[in-house]
Amino acid sequence: MCQFASGFINPATMVVKIADLNSHSETLRVLNLVDGNTPDGWREFHYLPTGEVEVRCLSIDTHTSRDCEADIKVRWPRIVDFLSWAFAQTEYVCGWIYLDGLTSAKSLVLPQKMDGCRIRLNGLTSAKGLVLPKKMDCCWIYLNGLTSAKGLVLPQKMDGCWIYLNGLTSAKSLVLPQKMDGCRIRLNGLTSAKGLVLPQKMNGGSIGLDGLTSAKGLVLPQKMNDCWIYLNGLTSAKGLVLPQKMNGGSIGLNGLTIAKGLVLPQKMNGGWIGLDGLTSAKKEALCRANGSLWQVSKDNGLVRKMPKKTTGRGREYS
Repeated sequence: MCQFASGFINPATMVVKIADLNSHSETLRVLNLVDGNTPDGWREFHYLPTGEVEVRCLSIDTHTSRDCEADIKVRWPRIVDFLSWAFAQTEYVCGWIYLDGLTSAKSLVLPQKMDGCRIRLNGLTSAKGLVLPKKMDCCWIYLNGLTSAKGLVLPQKMDGCWIYLNGLTSAKSLVLPQKMDGCRIRLNGLTSAKGLVLPQKMNGGSIGLDGLTSAKGLVLPQKMNDCWIYLNGLTSAKGLVLPQKMNGGSIGLNGLTIAKGLVLPQKMNGGWIGLDGLTSAKKEALCRANGSLWQVSKDNGLVRKMPKKTTGRGREYS
């Protein structure tokens, strides 16, 4: 993999071509370009997030590397200018977008359709000027540098996406999509659930909230299928209301040292609850308190007893 962002320039005509911004070899293949040692072949270049441009010309070319670098900088003074142009090209191949060095999203125009892409913008401390695509499938968004969600507009339809917002210490102004199937939300910097509005229904995916030390104000989705909830920072179950029905998935509560007030889901098929902070005796007592529908697994988590058919009438728990 090459440095981001990569492309080719012709040292005779100064024509620039791009396809895969992460791979020179893939761009050569997609565009059927020829580089080699002949005069004025297509030459590799990088436009780095720092603003530097590096071109690899040969001594036999019409123009030097320095000439080509200067020409690129004249056309696109900043990397956001170059990327906005590149993303609009029909030849652009969506992949990793490495922009952790970017401190402002001003003038950055991202592709409006992104499937399977990864966007790293961890250097942004403000969402001002950031325009994300309206629809994203199987994408990763890294925004761990944001300390406030002010101005952040997330796509309202996201399937199979990862959203990293671990720098947020408050959920104020954060609007999460209400439909997020298979998505992973990382909000481990939140120390309070105040203002946090999670989707009411989730199919697949996970929610990372390990930074919460109190469940006060936390409203979890009441319908969760194959979801994982990480709440390992909680030391008390006070105020915690778990979904009463879960199909598969897991709940991480490894920070709890006492089980007082913890009510386990009454319907959970194939689920698992992490309670590493509780002694074995406390786990056994918790299982009994919840109607003996739970048992301690070999790895010391709690698992829902699975029903099995009997030769007689009805069903029993093994």
